[in-house]
Amino acid sequence: MTEAQAVEAEQLWASHRERQQALATLRAIGIDEGELEAAREPGARSDSDAAMSILTRVAESAQNLQRRKMAFHFLAIAAERRNQPSHEYRANAVKCELLHYKNSGIAFVTVSKPRPWAPAAQMVQLHEEGYDTDAIATTTGYFAPTVERNIRTRGEDLRAGPQCEMYSEKIFSIEEALREMPLPCGDRCVCSWHPILPSDLR
Repeated sequence: MTEAQAVEAEQLWASHRERQQALATLRAIGIDEGELEAAREPGARSDSDAAMSILTRVAESAQNLQRRKMAFHFLAIAAERRNQPSHEYRANAVKCELLHYKNSGIAFVTVSKPRPWAPAAQMVQLHEEGYDTDAIATTTGYFAPTVERNIRTRGEDLRAGPQCEMYSEKIFSIEEALREMPLPCGDRCVCSWHPILPSDLR
């Protein structure tokens, strides 16, 4: 293979990867390859640019709130990859989620933090029983730095900020949640709203 052929092969592989990444994102919101092609033709955009154009259109105008939420979610991820602010995208995704709950007849929600990573519980337990880091790593099959990190954090996701902790037990009406918007508490917030059913309030 000549140097020119190698460069061409690399470019083709990069284009293929870009196409697959764009399609994986768009399929999550019900968009097929035909729509990607149609969005790409007018301005000879790249697949990434065409996907961003489609996500923006869906986020702004889709009737289905779940599709809008997912579009905002992917726009937030794309912004973070470019080191751009993502908070507004995340906030709009949260609003779509809350409005979806409201339309479904759910009146109350509470902040749900991600559950601790399951293997971390075993690491913490072994640590409390007096095992050292190397012994825990051998027992659990994870590297020592992973064990140390999970002992330190007790398996909690560090992206769940103090605001999520403060609100984690509070019950909000949908209207309160939309008005106060405690979520997202930051660009990388991983907490979410958990719907409360009438039976949960009895």
